[in-house]
Amino acid sequence: HHDEVMLAQLKQLSRDELELLSASSVLRNNFTAADLDHMLPEQTAAHIDQQLDALQQRGLLEKREIADWHDRPNAPKESLAQIWYRFASIDVAASVYNRIPTDKRRLLHDRAADTLSKRSSYRHWDWINHILRGRDSHQAVSVAYLEGMQAISRGSWRKAINLLARGYVRVENSKSEFAAKLAIGLGRCFIELESFERAHEWLSLAATSVGNKPFSTIALD
Repeated sequence: HHDEVMLAQLKQLSRDELELLSASSVLRNNFTAADLDHMLPEQTAAHIDQQLDALQQRGLLEKREIADWHDRPNAPKESLAQIWYRFASIDVAASVYNRIPTDKRRLLHDRAADTLSKRSSYRHWDWINHILRGRDSHQAVSVAYLEGMQAISRGSWRKAINLLARGYVRVENSKSEFAAKLAIGLGRCFIELESFERAHEWLSLAATSVGNKPFSTIALD
């Protein structure tokens, strides 16, 4: 019931407040006014502090306790000097995120990746996720492949599948050698997990991507 009340409040927000919430939903948890300033249009960013206060009063956002955030081993060094925010409800965050048009969502993920890189420290996995959801397909595929191959080298098969499959979605219709590399990597992961039917599916897709070119000519490194 509490979430329903908060979802109903979304209809009462101004355009600038919705803009701020949209950017917040891409960052999800643990964001600051400075983070949002990097992500929002100048006109919207001019009133960030007031809007954050208003959204907090509505119960949509809440301030993060410094101890709750700073006690984590990967906490940014500047965390004691800034106020951190998060959504009061995961469902509200998901609802806001799902309402963002795809093109705008990809743009916000690009800005989020750039925003994270401006922090003194951040979780690399968060940056990867923003890149994979951003506008630049070439960068997304490259990051998915490189990080996926690193996961394979560590024997992290399921993490590698997550990364490689997300990269493959961007190139599955391209009939490219890159699509074949991703598919071969996925096939290898499923072999290691002894899911041979899935492995066969991916290796067949790899063969389709490269036509008659023999697998031995495709470098996986």
